[in-house]
Amino acid sequence: MKELLMFTVVKLNMSFIDTNTGIYLNEKGWTLIELLFVLAILSIVISGSFELFRWTYKNWQEFYNDSLTRQDAVRSIDWIKKNLREAIPLSDQPAIIYASENTLIFYSNTDADDEPEKVELILSGSNFLRKVYQPDGSTPPYTYTGSPATTTLTTFCRNNNQNPIFSYFASPSENLSSLPLSESERRKVRIVKINLRMDLDLNNPPSMQEFTSEVSLRNVK
Repeated sequence: MKELLMFTVVKLNMSFIDTNTGIYLNEKGWTLIELLFVLAILSIVISGSFELFRWTYKNWQEFYNDSLTRQDAVRSIDWIKKNLREAIPLSDQPAIIYASENTLIFYSNTDADDEPEKVELILSGSNFLRKVYQPDGSTPPYTYTGSPATTTLTTFCRNNNQNPIFSYFASPSENLSSLPLSESERRKVRIVKINLRMDLDLNNPPSMQEFTSEVSLRNVK
């Protein structure tokens, strides 16, 4: 037993003859303690590398989610403002057809031709949709019975009736808060404020972000 213990601690000396040169060669091996020491160092290095990779990936994922959220929010707000700036009344009808917390329907000349389109901005679950209806004819009174061209502006909008997307104002200090707006109140709307609550993944960072803007209805007098 004593001899066996000594064998595990002392290095092995291996001697053999090189058949080509006839010279004795000597090769020293590793002790068990040295091998265990090397394995311990390797395990520490591998564990540290894994933690570094995990930390880097986590931070990259948060950055990617944040960038994607901001990109969708900016695009959505740009579409809303672009279409609302071109909102126009039709003969005796107000420019805004329907206005609630998370749905806004209005007439707007979205493609710069002579006929106005009907635009719907609707929140469906976490999907914020833009629907554009082309008029049936080229002369008033216009009707809109065809299928809309639908664009999904974002799929992770977290607004609800307690945290609405839209709020409506007759002036900077006069909030029209009785929703959905009546026809008489829809005729008063001059400013629409937008508040998008965005979160790509509710279970992971980054946390909920809010993006706000406003637009004036320049064609409504």
